[in-house]
Amino acid sequence: MNYAIAIPTYNAGSLFKSVLQSIAEQDVQPSQLLVMDSGSDDDTVKISETYNAQIVKINNRDFDHGGTRNKCMSLLKEEVTHVVFLTQDAVLASKQSISMLLKAFDDPKVAVAYGRQLPAKNASKIAEHSRVFNYPAESKYENIENYSGKPSIKTIFSSNSYAAYDRRLFDALGQFNAPSIMSEDLLFAAKAILAGHSVCYQATAKAYHSHNYTLKQNFRRYFDTGYSHYLNRKLLSNFRTAEKEGWKYIASELKFLFLSGHILSALFYVPLLTGIRYLAFKVGYYARYWPLKINIRLSMNKQFWKK
Repeated sequence: MNYAIAIPTYNAGSLFKSVLQSIAEQDVQPSQLLVMDSGSDDDTVKISETYNAQIVKINNRDFDHGGTRNKCMSLLKEEVTHVVFLTQDAVLASKQSISMLLKAFDDPKVAVAYGRQLPAKNASKIAEHSRVFNYPAESKYENIENYSGKPSIKTIFSSNSYAAYDRRLFDALGQFNAPSIMSEDLLFAAKAILAGHSVCYQATAKAYHSHNYTLKQNFRRYFDTGYSHYLNRKLLSNFRTAEKEGWKYIASELKFLFLSGHILSALFYVPLLTGIRYLAFKVGYYARYWPLKINIRLSMNKQFWKK
């Protein structure tokens, strides 16, 4: 299998060296390592050069979650059949991380495969639970044939922090939605599932990746998610709403914190965090009613609103 790795970057910081080193240690090397940088003013580009990456520079205002990754696809060599997208802070956990991820494509129905994300060493308990809940130890294949009724939105969960795509099917399904404020990976998975293809979660393919979001960052992220769900409501109407999955997540989060001895966090912080997430999602879903200046202030992806 001829594969490439593509990484969008912006001020990736010192961790980026560990990301590229983990790629250099893979048992199966990519035929192309593409770094698309959107105006970094730190050592991101210099570090990329050290690892012989192909560097493409774009203006920061032109970055788009879907469009920038589509551009990466257009710059791949003709012989590349699969592409692995990583984020600048996802460190591959073993020398077999990529080969195990690509093994999912032994099944020709698989359009996208995503790997297991493990909490980073500095992960908070909230961040650790997020990884435990969303990335369990068992692999799975999701397909529309698995369901007699409307599938859950969990069916189309995916993450471009560490995911691989069949290039042929990627093009056939219309690539990522662009412009995209958020969730380009989930939306592509939805198109793939509805077209009869499969989404694979490959638990044996592992990377370290997590975020210790503040309350403000959580609000902004869920605001963007809400607006993304509004923009793509027709596509997402084919799946059961997120509320039921949300309650499962909260129950799991509370149990995880109680069992790990973080009782005060479970009693006080989780209710506050849950309220902020829910409010932000709703405010984002109805963002069309708010002034542009307000949306820019509330959003994590401010460039989206300025275009």
